[in-house]
Amino acid sequence: MTRELRFTTQNLGSADSSGDYYIDPQDPIHAIKSQGILGTLTPAALTQAYDAHRRQQISDQHFELRNEAKQLGIRPGTPAWFALNQSRSR
Repeated sequence: MTRELRFTTQNLGSADSSGDYYIDPQDPIHAIKSQGILGTLTPAALTQAYDAHRRQQISDQHFELRNEAKQLGIRPGTPAWFALNQSRSR
């Protein structure tokens, strides 16, 4: 036996749903929302914004790893370098 549910404006309510989800504060959606252009972006433009943000994160991680290895005197390609790289990627 199936039950049919009908949603109308009377039974939806206007409850606050902000506690129903969590978005990381570093997520680029916050920057997009603050610019006020969220409704004007196409899916391709949103994907491009996320991809650019992810590329920047990867680049930042690379430079942090490089600087840390340099400070410790670890040369790239050595077992110590790979160990450092594996410890940072987790």
